[in-house]
Amino acid sequence: MTKEYIIEAYEKLKKKLGKQPSMKELLKHTSVTHRSLLKVGFRTYSELVELMGDTPKEFINPPRP
Repeated sequence: MTKEYIIEAYEKLKKKLGKQPSMKELLKHTSVTHRSLLKVGFRTYSELVELMGDTPKEFINPPRP
């Protein structure tokens, strides 16, 4: 799997969903795997999202008591 294939899969899924796909959606609806993302050089899903011109989602965990 190539970087170009992953980028194309992201673009197609984004168009199909009408929104920025989450990593879970990308992995579920395409043949892209977490391992393939790492293998082609994306250390994080956010790197792919930023490359595509989207804003990565930020999740803030509440502090533990």
